[in-house]
Amino acid sequence: MLQDVDAGDFVAMTLTNQSSGNTFWAFSQANEAVGGQSVGHIWNYGLNTWGWEDKLGGGDHDFNDLVVQLDFTSASGSGWLV
Repeated sequence: MLQDVDAGDFVAMTLTNQSSGNTFWAFSQANEAVGGQSVGHIWNYGLNTWGWEDKLGGGDHDFNDLVVQLDFTSASGSGWLV
């Protein structure tokens, strides 16, 4: 559950690789750079589903090391996202 989020706040998922201790962010600009370009570690599959890469440099770019699907429906409403 997301709490204490106000209008204008940025909310971003992070992934921490427990074996290496590296943390990767949903915003590529917050991640490491390769050849001067920020590395994206997350891919949007659609339907509120995202896949992650868990190694420096973007790993093998299959974006299936962790797959997350979020439900953004209200806890106290009709279930419709407005």
